[in-house]
Amino acid sequence: MQIVDTSWLDPGGAVILNKLSAVGAEELKQSFITRIETQPAANRLRVYDRGTVGDAVYVCFQSRSGSFDTEARARCTAGLPPDLIDQLAIVCPTAKGSRAFICLP
Repeated sequence: MQIVDTSWLDPGGAVILNKLSAVGAEELKQSFITRIETQPAANRLRVYDRGTVGDAVYVCFQSRSGSFDTEARARCTAGLPPDLIDQLAIVCPTAKGSRAFICLP
């Protein structure tokens, strides 16, 4: 999974977050980008795309609350979607005290 920050580049070497907040595109507000880039304790977003035609692109974040962790663990137990299953060890860690990820398509 790719962490969403200033090191997330497109194949041409352009910073993806800059492209998403550029005038004309404005998919994300610049204030949101600034928050992602400048807060070291921020809960980093991760993006995953297996690269197979028809697969979803997932944006994942690590649960920080008990209720989100319970929800994430329930999804892990029920089974991940086929296009996310190869990330099982990252999304559903088993180490004591670890938090699962919530992944949205």
